Amino acid sequence: MKGLLVILTATVLFAQTQPGLDEWVKLRQALLGGETTVEQLRESSLPVTEGTVVAMEPATRPRTLLIGIETPQIAELRLEIQRDGAPARMHTTPPRKSKIRFRAAEPVSFTKRPFVLTARIDEMDLDFEEVE
Repeated sequence: MKGLLVILTATVLFAQTQPGLDEWVKLRQALLGGETTVEQLRESSLPVTEGTVVAMEPATRPRTLLIGIETPQIAELRLEIQRDGAPARMHTTPPRKSKIRFRAAEPVSFTKRPFVLTARIDEMDLDFEEVE
């Protein structure tokens, strides 16, 4: 019982330090449980959320970023870069494992196994913080 309390406490503290994590978990559960659809999500953008860059496609000036939200090593979000409403490559290459905060991402689709939500986002709605 004591171990469970420690895990729950750590989870709550992590959620308090990572913006958007609580909303992300609820969103994922709603999609996986069939309570909401991507079409319903398109009516509004994703909440401001923070994650970790897991991978990029291509490796320099990427068109797509794979982001870990709950676990920094597991991609749960695929961000397709846009500029002026059209697919684009980023002007710069963010460092892998850097923290990323994003806003105004437009959901497009998702897969259940593994869970990956794909969303479009304007490059200007991304903020990076390099982690040592």
